[in-house]
Amino acid sequence: MSASNTKLPDDFEQTLQSVFELGIPQEPANTIDTRLAEALRNAAVQSGQKPMDAGWSDWVKSVAENCKQAAHSELCASDGSGLKERYSNLLEKGMTSDGISAISAAIASVINPGFAISSVLIYLSVWLIKFGLDRWCKIPAKQAASVNP
Repeated sequence: MSASNTKLPDDFEQTLQSVFELGIPQEPANTIDTRLAEALRNAAVQSGQKPMDAGWSDWVKSVAENCKQAAHSELCASDGSGLKERYSNLLEKGMTSDGISAISAAIASVINPGFAISSVLIYLSVWLIKFGLDRWCKIPAKQAASVNP
């Protein structure tokens, strides 16, 4: 399934509207990162996934890094030059409903399906926009997955 054909969760538009109504896109990137961790924890509970030997915080951090690595592989050029050409229009959309929806659609098919819920997709997309999508894409994948906002 290509990213452009990826179906977003049924509650995506409603969740995105609530995120904007609450002013979440204006929050600092580190607050968005915390929201992402909480959303991943909730997704794990909803999908029946439980952490192995690691504590919740270590496990959630690892899952967040895996999601970011998958997003990096999908969105970023392998040579480290920045955003892949086919996603260059994302830079113009910015922190808008269209921009967040487009990034979410691009990454929904590449992250673990148990975590591809609206809140995770939205917070990850907002975090990427806040960090600077092209700037983030110029960081090697392993570093980009764990970079602090």
